Amino acid sequence: MTIEDRQVVDLIAARENVVSLVIVDHLAWKDVLGHLALLQDKVNDYVQFLEAGELKRVETPRIPDDPSVQIVLASKYPSPEAVSEELESLRGQLLERGFSFEVMTRVDV
Repeated sequence: MTIEDRQVVDLIAARENVVSLVIVDHLAWKDVLGHLALLQDKVNDYVQFLEAGELKRVETPRIPDDPSVQIVLASKYPSPEAVSEELESLRGQLLERGFSFEVMTRVDV
C-alpha cells in the first residue's frame, strides 16, 4: 500500500511505547498541489482510523497500552522547500489531536 491507497494504513510499527503509522510515499513532487492533496487525504484516513479506536484491534505488531502515536511520512523523494510551511501546519494540526508527525526521506535511492 502507498499514499495513493485510501482508507488503509500502509504500515504499522511498534517500539517500546511508541506506535508509528507509516505513509509510504513513492511519488516525486512534480505535481505539488496534487501530492499535498494525496497526503492530506491519507493523513485524514489515519486520523479517522486512530480516533475510531481501530488501533486497539491491531494484532500484529503488538500495540502497547496507551502508546504515543506518530504518523510518519516515509518519502522516496525529498519534499520541495515550497511545501515546508504546509508540512509544519500539518504537524501542528496533528499535535493538537495528540499525534506527532515526522517526515523521513530515503536518500539511498
